[in-house]
Amino acid sequence: MATSAEQVKSQFVLALGDNFYHRGVQSVDDPLWRSVWQSRFTQPSLQTPWYALLGNHDHYGNAQAQIDFSVQGKDIRWVLPNNYYSVVKNFGAPGQEGTLQLVVIDTVILDEDHTRNILIEKIRTGHLPEIALSRFDDTRHIRAGAAKAQMDWLADVLSTSKADWLLVLGHYPVFSGGEHGNTPSLLEELKPMLEKYRVDAYVCGHDHTAQHLAENGVNYYVVGNGCFLGTVKALPQTQFAAVVGGFGVHQVAKDSLTTTFVNDEGAVIYSHTMHKKAAAARA
Repeated sequence: MATSAEQVKSQFVLALGDNFYHRGVQSVDDPLWRSVWQSRFTQPSLQTPWYALLGNHDHYGNAQAQIDFSVQGKDIRWVLPNNYYSVVKNFGAPGQEGTLQLVVIDTVILDEDHTRNILIEKIRTGHLPEIALSRFDDTRHIRAGAAKAQMDWLADVLSTSKADWLLVLGHYPVFSGGEHGNTPSLLEELKPMLEKYRVDAYVCGHDHTAQHLAENGVNYYVVGNGCFLGTVKALPQTQFAAVVGGFGVHQVAKDSLTTTFVNDEGAVIYSHTMHKKAAAARA
């Protein structure tokens, strides 16, 4: 990953949730910060902003601690100022300048029942203790209030975007042929919004696979293969799917955006290029 980041002169890293298995972190001083992240990604090419979001395993721990870690400036690379936020990045040489907008959302608070069902299964298989369920339920009211506020905020951000490229980042997939499958609530509530506001791509994790899917002008990239490996099957929307360790690389230009899947040996296994069309329609 560091080698690829150096080769493409990476400007930032996307951390797509489930940042710390299996119970997230418990505080801003949790030893996992150092053992899992700070002492592992030490290469110069990775000393850039890490735009992070929260996954279900992060919510099974102290999700607020990951936000506080960012807000308190514990490590300036870690960017997670809220459950949801937006960043606009400038790119390009003179005459080829452009903007990329990253709209980061918390899909866990959008699907409480799905998240709770996964938690029950993790308890059943011994990955999490039974007390994790009561702790999760104790904060349900906080997430419930945040869900509607997030969707209102998202509609406002997407409807007013003037970026050349518009990406939404979340943890749960909209479409996935992986072990967890499609997320029904996101199909119902998020997918129409992505199409309405001509979002170029939705990038997520959760399923431990590498996938590219597409429907109605929106590309869906599942990049959840950085740790564990799952299973995958083809869906009608599937353009590519593989069960292999690795990561994704996104390269942005004024008129194109290329997403490349790289395996854990550094070899390219798939690449797809979008050509600018949605941004022009948004203007």
